[in-house]
Amino acid sequence: MNKFLFTTIFVFTFSLLSGQTDSSVYYISDKGTITTKDSAESYTIIFKKDNGWYGKNINTKNGTIRNEGNYLKNDVGSQTGTFKNYTEKGNLNYIEEYNNGLLKEKTYLYDNGNKKSRISYIDGKVGLQKGWDDNGEEIKDYVAEKEAAFKGGLNAWRKYLEKNLNANVAADAGAPAGMYMVKVEFVVSKEGIISSVKAVSIPQKCAPCAREAISVIANGPVWEPAIQNNVTVTYRQSQTITFVVQEEETKKGRKN
Repeated sequence: MNKFLFTTIFVFTFSLLSGQTDSSVYYISDKGTITTKDSAESYTIIFKKDNGWYGKNINTKNGTIRNEGNYLKNDVGSQTGTFKNYTEKGNLNYIEEYNNGLLKEKTYLYDNGNKKSRISYIDGKVGLQKGWDDNGEEIKDYVAEKEAAFKGGLNAWRKYLEKNLNANVAADAGAPAGMYMVKVEFVVSKEGIISSVKAVSIPQKCAPCAREAISVIANGPVWEPAIQNNVTVTYRQSQTITFVVQEEETKKGRKN
């Protein structure tokens, strides 16, 4: 399972894995980051074509092409122009338009080639969305892409943390003054149920912070599920929770 069940928000760490200058192989994890060959879910081959660069992303399990398109240089983060993305059966699923590595537009297609939906992106965020039925009629209030979200939005999330998070964990653990950020990853089901909660970034001086962050998410309420092409989907979400220790708290701890 990858984020949004499609390759929308790949966060690449750029690294040349081959010494050749005319082609390279980049191994990609299920999170879209550069990884080792043994842990790769796919790999991208970038090679010289005409006067530019061309790349193909291949599924390591079955050898099928996931996507292909042009690159500005021998770098997985330099996509440009049109990229074609395929289903596991080899059918054209959606087309992406890039500009200097930034995703600008995505168009999903029906099996007959007609447009299913179109999404524009501004600074990496979803902008205008439209959808059509298989006869080409526009569908009102169509949602092509929507991330899973805490019900009630940011204000509701803050209120939930204020009520349920032990914000004194870092100070109680004797951590020095500063900020301690824990990045937690978890899965939100089609019904909004949380599972597979784990901390992927743990402060070196505050292990208890990670346990508290995991607990507050794992024991929280049902979320609003993600949507892809007007249908709820399983979604891998991440959330960062920050614990703060003030200088006066450390002084108080020393006096005690």
